Amino acid sequence: MDIARALSQNMNLVFLDEPLNYMDIYFREQLEVALLECNTTLVFVEHDERFRRI
Repeated sequence: MDIARALSQNMNLVFLDEPLNYMDIYFREQLEVALLECNTTLVFVEHDERFRRI
Protein backbone atom coordinates (compact mmCIF):
# COMPACT_ATOMS: atom_id res chain seq x y z
CA MET A 1 0.00 0.00 0.00
CA ASP A 2 1.31 3.44 -0.90
CA ILE A 3 0.47 5.03 2.46
CA ALA A 4 2.45 2.41 4.35
CA ARG A 5 5.38 2.80 1.96
CA ALA A 6 5.38 6.59 2.35
CA LEU A 7 5.25 6.43 6.15
CA SER A 8 7.93 3.73 6.42
CA GLN A 9 10.50 5.80 4.53
CA ASN A 10 12.32 8.80 5.91
CA MET A 11 10.18 11.47 4.27
CA ASN A 12 10.12 15.14 5.24
CA LEU A 13 6.76 15.83 3.63
CA VAL A 14 3.79 13.56 2.84
CA PHE A 15 0.69 14.57 0.85
CA LEU A 16 -2.48 12.49 1.30
CA ASP A 17 -5.70 12.99 -0.62
CA GLU A 18 -8.61 11.56 1.39
CA PRO A 19 -6.60 8.69 2.89
CA LEU A 20 -9.64 7.20 4.65
CA ASN A 21 -11.66 6.42 1.52
CA TYR A 22 -12.61 2.73 1.42
CA MET A 23 -10.80 1.90 4.68
CA ASP A 24 -12.27 -0.05 7.55
CA ILE A 25 -12.16 1.16 11.16
CA TYR A 26 -9.23 -1.13 12.05
CA PHE A 27 -7.03 0.35 9.33
CA ARG A 28 -8.13 3.88 10.21
CA GLU A 29 -6.99 3.37 13.80
CA GLN A 30 -3.66 1.95 12.64
CA LEU A 31 -3.16 4.89 10.28
CA GLU A 32 -3.83 7.39 13.07
CA VAL A 33 -1.22 5.74 15.29
CA ALA A 34 1.32 5.61 12.46
CA LEU A 35 0.78 9.28 11.63
CA LEU A 36 1.21 10.33 15.24
CA GLU A 37 4.44 8.31 15.52
CA CYS A 38 6.08 9.49 12.31
CA ASN A 39 8.17 12.62 12.41
CA THR A 40 7.11 14.25 9.17
CA THR A 41 5.07 17.16 7.90
CA LEU A 42 1.70 15.95 6.72
CA VAL A 43 -0.56 17.75 4.25
CA PHE A 44 -3.90 16.08 3.62
CA VAL A 45 -7.46 16.54 2.43
CA GLU A 46 -10.08 14.66 4.43
CA HIS A 47 -13.78 15.19 5.08
CA ASP A 48 -13.84 13.18 8.32
CA GLU A 49 -13.89 15.74 11.18
CA ARG A 50 -12.51 13.27 13.74
CA PHE A 51 -9.48 12.38 11.63
CA ARG A 52 -8.60 16.02 11.08
CA ARG A 53 -8.21 16.51 14.84
CA ILE A 54 -5.40 13.97 15.39
